[in-house]
Amino acid sequence: VPAPAGFEPPLRVRLEGGTLTIKGAGPHKTRLELTTETSGALVAVRPTKVRLQGLTIVGMASGGIGIQGCPDVRADDVHFVAMRYGMDLDGSTARITSCVFAGCERGLQLRDGTAIVRETAFMECWDGLVG
Repeated sequence: VPAPAGFEPPLRVRLEGGTLTIKGAGPHKTRLELTTETSGALVAVRPTKVRLQGLTIVGMASGGIGIQGCPDVRADDVHFVAMRYGMDLDGSTARITSCVFAGCERGLQLRDGTAIVRETAFMECWDGLVG
């Protein structure tokens, strides 16, 4: 659905605490576009739980998804496409299953974080996994 005339998207979405769930009908059916040039287009700070499932996230020029201080991050069947970084985990613990990181400067970045990565592809990334 196109944005209404005169609508300007925020430069960055920052969520603090709580839980974050973004669930789609599959990566070939659901697409989330982060249409900003701001680094860290979507940032979750100290959430108790993050769930990303069944979608494609396209960043164009944006930084991607940043998750800080979360003990329970799960990404399942998510395609992270054309971003500065797909997912930036800072002080977080993640399980990443059946995902694709494609055309990202950095696919998955870990800073004081832990990730279990299974059945996941890193394609045409400058750095697939850093940390």
